[in-house]
Amino acid sequence: SGNGGSGGSNSESDGDGDDDDGDSSGKDKSDLDKDKIRDAVKSGDAISLVKAMKIVKAEQSARIVDVKLISKNNILSYKFRVISKAGKVKDIFMNAKTGRLRAKP
Repeated sequence: SGNGGSGGSNSESDGDGDDDDGDSSGKDKSDLDKDKIRDAVKSGDAISLVKAMKIVKAEQSARIVDVKLISKNNILSYKFRVISKAGKVKDIFMNAKTGRLRAKP
């Protein structure tokens, strides 16, 4: 009688696959998935995420809590969400190709 839960976990994995497909096809999302990050790094359009994180850590005394690769006006940028030592949350943007930090994407 209590086996209804197994159907839920099955649809959960289906949702995962659908989500990945939806991000990479027709939607106008500016966030790019991990495959796109790898492709951008391989093609030379972006520095590696490891290198980008080292730059942010060297220039900001803050902890990185999230990072995304976004595209705005055909320019790739890393968007870092950081928490300062004082506890303030802020977003820092980096030109993904050059590694230069900026206040806005």
